[in-house]
Amino acid sequence: MLFNVISISEVCPKRFELPNLPSAFCYSAVESAFPEGMTPEQYNDVVPGFCDQHKAGASIATINTQVEQNAIAELLDSGRVKIRDTVMLGLTKFPLKENESSDWKWVDGSPVTFTHWSDEWEAEGNKQQAVMFKALGWKWAPWNTNVPHMLCQYEMCAWREQKSPMECYPDYYY
Repeated sequence: MLFNVISISEVCPKRFELPNLPSAFCYSAVESAFPEGMTPEQYNDVVPGFCDQHKAGASIATINTQVEQNAIAELLDSGRVKIRDTVMLGLTKFPLKENESSDWKWVDGSPVTFTHWSDEWEAEGNKQQAVMFKALGWKWAPWNTNVPHMLCQYEMCAWREQKSPMECYPDYYY
C-alpha cells in the first residue's frame, strides 16, 4: 500500500501543528492566565472547556502512549509551537464530579493508562495539576501555580468533516 503525505493545512486548523510522528491530533499551546492555587470548583469551571473557547472542538491534551508523548515532545522542541518552558496537560487530581476520588485523572474522563513522571517530582502529593517541563526533557511534574500555556489538542480533520482521521484520510500517513 502506498501512503500519500498530506500537508498540515489539509489536516490541522489554524494555529495547530501536526507532530512528525504518528498522532490522531494536531496540537497548539494556548496562552492561559489561571489564578494561583485554583480551587476544584474554579478548575472544573475553567480548564476542561478552555481549549474549546479558542477553537471549537479542541480540548486540553491527554497523552495515552509513549508514541504520543514522543510526538508531542518533538513538536514542542521543534519551535513550531511557541511556548517558554512549560505547558499544562489535562491531568488533574481535582475531583471532576461530586464524591470522585482525588487520584490522577484526565479531564475528559478517560483513564490514566500511561504516565511520564519525572523521577524527582512523582512523589509530590499535594499538587493538583500536571505540566510538562522542557528542562526535564518534557517529563511530567505535578504543579499548583499558574502555567503560561495550556497544551490543546484537536482531532485531525474533525474540523473538516466531523469524522475520525482514518475516515477522512484512510490511505494517508500522519
